[in-house]
Order: sequence, then C-alpha cells, then structure tokens
Amino acid sequence: MNKFILSTFLAAIVAMVSSCTKQSNVDVVGQPGSTSGGGGTTVGSPTNWNWTGTAPVSLMCNGVAFQGDAGSTQVAVTQYVVDIQSQSADHLSSVVLMVPAAGLAGHEYAIPANGSIVFQNLTYLGLTSTTGKVKIITNNSTTIEGYFFASMIDQLGGGSSTPVDITQGYFKVTKP
Repeated sequence: MNKFILSTFLAAIVAMVSSCTKQSNVDVVGQPGSTSGGGGTTVGSPTNWNWTGTAPVSLMCNGVAFQGDAGSTQVAVTQYVVDIQSQSADHLSSVVLMVPAAGLAGHEYAIPANGSIVFQNLTYLGLTSTTGKVKIITNNSTTIEGYFFASMIDQLGGGSSTPVDITQGYFKVTKP
C-alpha cells in the first residue's frame, strides 16, 4: 500500500510538470516498433495499434501481464489530465496513467510530454515513463478509452538504468 501511495505522489509531481505543457497531436521520434532517434533504443510495441485489452487497465510489463482490478481503480479529471490509478486484484502491482484530458479520438500523444505512466510491482518499485505514446480511442463526458506503450526506467528500486518495456497498454474507464 505504501508503494501505491509513493507512486501516486510521484505521478502527481509528473502531472504538475506536464500540466504546464500545451497538449498537441505529436509525432514522436521512436514510433511503435521502430528505433528512436537519439539513443537508438527500440520502443517495445507493435508497428500498429491493433492489440486488444481488458478494462479498466491492462498492459504487459516486459512480457508479464498486468490486469487492473475494477474495484480498486480510481479516476480523477483535471483541466489537463485524466488520472487513472489501478491496482491488481492481489494488490501486488499498480499503475498510474495520466493522459491528456482534452485528447481527441484518433489522435496520438507523446509520453511524457502529454501524459505519464508509473508502474510498480515487487520487481520494479518505481518505473516512470521516459518515452512512449498514448492513442485516444474515445473521449467524451462519461468515458475515456485508449492504448499506450512506453519505455520505462526504475526510479525508485535502486535507480537501474535498464529500460523496461510497457507494451499492449489499454484503458477504458468511466469519468467521475
């Protein structure tokens, strides 16, 4: 539980920083499945957005499945972001996903410029997104749905610089 609170605090800091950034439909260096420009690292995701997922939040972390528990998922909406916090049913893993509140259906947005991901479990104590994308499928007054992927670095679990891939990310939640 303390890890979840810590990740929420870390995500709030990221949200404050990213809320100062104007949201835009961005083409990111490092498209899914390609090699990024500067560092030459592969952004671990298929070449298209055709994967499926399970609500409220699902993803693969270095090939290991995560499924958010509907009963523990919390959603908050601010002027700039939709903050989605979800734990696994066993409460051993959690994810905090922040996506653009004004994100348009069909548009892709850069992570971390227009959102962020924090993931933790017993192996990774504080993964934060360094590069990635989120694609909005639906965003209306009651529901937000989309896909995401990111390359992550462990910021709390010893500060390892080895990237961890979040792939096949999916979310569909009801707004409060």
